[in-house]
Amino acid sequence: MLRMAFLGGAARRGSEILKEEREEALSTIDDEIKILTQLGLPKATDRRQKRVNKSAVYDKLDDYFDSNQIAVIMKEGSGQKVLDHIENMRGKYENYKVRPGEIVSLHGNQEVPDYTKDEVLDLVMGELGKGTPVLEAMEKVTGRKDGTLTSALGGNLRSARETRMAAIARATGSSMDELAALAADDIIYQDSRVKGTVTLFDPAAAASAAKDTFTANQMDIKLNAFAGPLIKSSKQAGRGGMFDEDVLYSYDDNMISSAITNEIRNITLRQREIKTEKGDYGPFTTQDLRDMEAMLSTSIPNLKTADNRSVAVNPAPPLGNSTIEGPLQLEGLDTSQLESTLKDELKEVQGKRPDRATAMAMADQVRKAMKEKARKDGLKITDESIDRVIENILFANGYRQDDDSDSSITLKD
Repeated sequence: MLRMAFLGGAARRGSEILKEEREEALSTIDDEIKILTQLGLPKATDRRQKRVNKSAVYDKLDDYFDSNQIAVIMKEGSGQKVLDHIENMRGKYENYKVRPGEIVSLHGNQEVPDYTKDEVLDLVMGELGKGTPVLEAMEKVTGRKDGTLTSALGGNLRSARETRMAAIARATGSSMDELAALAADDIIYQDSRVKGTVTLFDPAAAASAAKDTFTANQMDIKLNAFAGPLIKSSKQAGRGGMFDEDVLYSYDDNMISSAITNEIRNITLRQREIKTEKGDYGPFTTQDLRDMEAMLSTSIPNLKTADNRSVAVNPAPPLGNSTIEGPLQLEGLDTSQLESTLKDELKEVQGKRPDRATAMAMADQVRKAMKEKARKDGLKITDESIDRVIENILFANGYRQDDDSDSSITLKD
């Protein structure tokens, strides 16, 4: 009888314990889910917004770069910096063009599959871990485990957890897997399969920092100072430049003055075109000055006034009827063939080009031959356009500076 009473009391107490444990467990589950939600939900919201923002950056970069270049930019965290740089350059330079290869340098010969947009975003933001079950993540975050009489008797309160978690997922729009991974900081970052370097270069800023810049007026003074001794009727008219380092010249003959002024203006415009084609939108530098002086030294011997008088102290020799001497065999060639011959002769062969003296001799011979051919055949081609074609060929082959600008022969009126 005593034994039965004991067993009855134990059963009632066990039932009370189970009820207490269940109530406590349900309260604990609510606390755990609250903790998980408080930790994970803000991170989920923030992560979604960041992905939206990075997606917008990707779309803007996609206007200029391929997906692998974008992967390098965004993995480095430079997406917005690159976009800001492009806008800044456009604001400073009217004809600015984005050159992707100058901004992103991919290392080596990387034959790898192109990234997709989602892959780039995952690369930058990391992927949520999928190896930790939600309940384990919850135990990791809360530090609580199920060690109750309920579990000892074979009971399982996990279903209650799962029911409540499903309700939270529906309410927040974030799965409990996502919240659990974020709450536990279970984010995996992969290495990029492409390697590269991002460079944001402003030629104007670099030139200014090096104190190697000239204003348009300073360049005009220096070019006139260079041309003066080469021009007839020139006379010194004072000094100019930032430190009066340049001799100023004036001309007694107005037609000569007009011819040299126009030539300097044309060369200045041409040099600006050359710089722009190379992606250099900065001010003129010492190297530009040297290149423009070289142009003048080539053009002045052949420069004439409006009434067809030479302006040079040492003009190019007049064209004669005899065979034009030089290193090339040019007999029987028309103007187009002459131009092609000079291009072929100046091409690099096995890493070598003709030396400067030989190149200039060939260029001068072809120049004269083209003018002679045009005169004999009655072609309406100006001497100035032939001079410019020859200069372009020289520039294109490295004897002055690379020139990608198109050249064409101008017909006489």
